[in-house]
This record gives sequence, structure tokens and C-alpha cells, in this order.
Amino acid sequence: ELYRELEKHDGYLSCARFIDDTEIVSASGDGTCILWDVDNKGPKSIYADHTADVMSVSLNKKSSNLFVSGSIDTTAKVWDTRQGDHAVATFTGHGADVNRFVFIDSHFYYFPFFCFFENQRVFNNFDFVVYIFFRLFDMRSYRQLNQYVNKSNVSLHSEDLSGVTSIDVSKSGHYIFAAYDNGRVYMWSTLQGQYLCELPHESR
Repeated sequence: ELYRELEKHDGYLSCARFIDDTEIVSASGDGTCILWDVDNKGPKSIYADHTADVMSVSLNKKSSNLFVSGSIDTTAKVWDTRQGDHAVATFTGHGADVNRFVFIDSHFYYFPFFCFFENQRVFNNFDFVVYIFFRLFDMRSYRQLNQYVNKSNVSLHSEDLSGVTSIDVSKSGHYIFAAYDNGRVYMWSTLQGQYLCELPHESR
């Protein structure tokens, strides 16, 4: 039985994440993110700073007020639901669509996104001119800390470069894992940026 239907976006729905039982954040091809009130079946805030399709959102596990969005406008934006409907930070300089990212919550490193939040980072992966790689950003210093790439990573059926389909980090934050559309998972050292090993799969 349908419990609720939330309707406001003018484009396709690319991603939706529950904050809790009463709130959802969604991303859409209309270039917006919406914070929904589930009980009232309507938007609480509409975030429209992106200039093209928003591909995904990721929530901050330590602060339910923070989330990050990525768009084909080649930017990643961080939002604080307590501070209105404009992004509190924008990361630019990507070579193509920003469509996968994750906050890092670790007590082992001190690289907070904001001076009042500790140990929080954002990953973004994107297509570069030569190689497909992803990068680590620090919100406090507002700069890139590292980038990760395997230059021999190619598609299963051609010599084209394989694309990133998902990224995540270990619980400690020491290691980064990236899954590719050629059925492989690669592991890196977070701060050293050193490629460590491959975790192969037999199929996609």
C-alpha cells in the first residue's frame, strides 16, 4: 500500500535519501535538491544553486543537517539545512559530471569540513581528460588533499577507460575503495594516495 507520494520535481528523480522517518532529501534532473516533510507531503526547502541535472546526494552521518550533491554542471555542493536554501560550499574544477561521492567520518584524522565539525570529508569521482580518477577534498582548508587513479584500468570489452560506479571508505578512514564498471574494486591508502590492491569480480 502506498504510504506517501511526494511531488514537486519537474525532472527525473536521480536519488533520494532518508534523513530520518520524517525527512527525505531528493535530487533531480531539474537541477534541484528538495528537503521533504514526509508527514505533510510537501517540500520544506528547495535547493537550486546547481545549473544542470543533479545526479546524487550523500548525507553526513554525524550531522543530519549537512548533505552534499553532485551535478553534471561539474560541481559538488555542500548544503546546511539550517542555513537557508543556498550552498555553504562549492567545489569546482572537475573535468566532467560529478556523480559519486561520500562523506568520511573518521576519528583518526583531523581534516574537518567546517571548523566546528571534525573529521569529515567529501569524495568526488569524475572523468578526466586522460584518466578516470576521483579526489579527496577538505572543507576546512577548501582544497583538494589527494587524488586516486589506476592508469591500467580499462573496460572489459574495449580499450576505453572504465568508469567509477561507486566509492566508499573503511570504518577507520584509512582506506578508500572504488568499484568500476569492469567488475573490479580497487583499494588505496587515503592520505598517501598509494594504490594497494585489486579486488576482482567475475562480472559487473
